[in-house]
Amino acid sequence: MAKEASIGAIEKPEENGDPDATTGGPHVERKGGRMSPRMVNHPFPDIIRKLPEASIAQRGVRGWISQGKNHQIVFFEIAPTAKIPDHVHGAQWGIVVDGEMELTIDGITRTYEKGCFYYIPDGAVHSAVFKTRTFALDFFANGNRYQIKA
Repeated sequence: MAKEASIGAIEKPEENGDPDATTGGPHVERKGGRMSPRMVNHPFPDIIRKLPEASIAQRGVRGWISQGKNHQIVFFEIAPTAKIPDHVHGAQWGIVVDGEMELTIDGITRTYEKGCFYYIPDGAVHSAVFKTRTFALDFFANGNRYQIKA
């Protein structure tokens, strides 16, 4: 069952009846032509972390960019001490892959945790505080939201 948020919805995957949602499902790697389970200590595999890294001035924030013609998808890794001050830009949709954050959108603050998603409309003032190490996946309607790190 979805919970209402100020903007968008907060929905935890396990509430949708997905048994693998709480654990992220099985992680496997190919060994000698067969698939075998393995432990993963970073939610983003090498194919993500080999994407171009975003140039982000904010301390404690890293991101890897998948660039589209008119949009960007950024895979974020955020330290538990990071604070993103009020700012505005084009529309943004995101989901918390792991961790927890307090996101304020147009003056309304909500806590988002693993599996929760959010939508920030074009021009909405927003900020965030991260109390745990957080991984998030965000879609930006702007194709130039972040530049690639030199």
